[in-house]
Amino acid sequence: MKIIILVLLLLMTCSAWSQELPFIFKGRVENSDLGSNEGSVTVSIVQNNGTLFSVQSASNGKYTLRGNINYSSAFDVVFSKDGLVSKRVNFNLSGMNEEDIPPGEVRPVEELDMTMFREREGVDFTFLDSEPVASFDWSD
Repeated sequence: MKIIILVLLLLMTCSAWSQELPFIFKGRVENSDLGSNEGSVTVSIVQNNGTLFSVQSASNGKYTLRGNINYSSAFDVVFSKDGLVSKRVNFNLSGMNEEDIPPGEVRPVEELDMTMFREREGVDFTFLDSEPVASFDWSD
């Protein structure tokens, strides 16, 4: 009986360490070369060098990305598609107090739209694989 209680206490403590909240990102992806919305763009949440979850934009460029994210560690929303230059937006919400957040999904920005463009011969855009085009930090 004591072992079961200890295991339960340990599991409860571990879950308290997890600072995950349900997040939602919505927006539209545009192709600046074509002047139109871009479908089939993969929009992913990347944290600690791993993809947590992803979705593809619809033919009208719209996407909705939902999932639980550990807000105590920075994460990126990454936009990618073969033939287009990838872009990322960084979020650092580690200063956020969970008890101050209203119930429901967390929406750090109202709309997270992205404009993408095709790769250019002779131009190296690989810095965009690691450098964000925008960064959002939580501030009290």
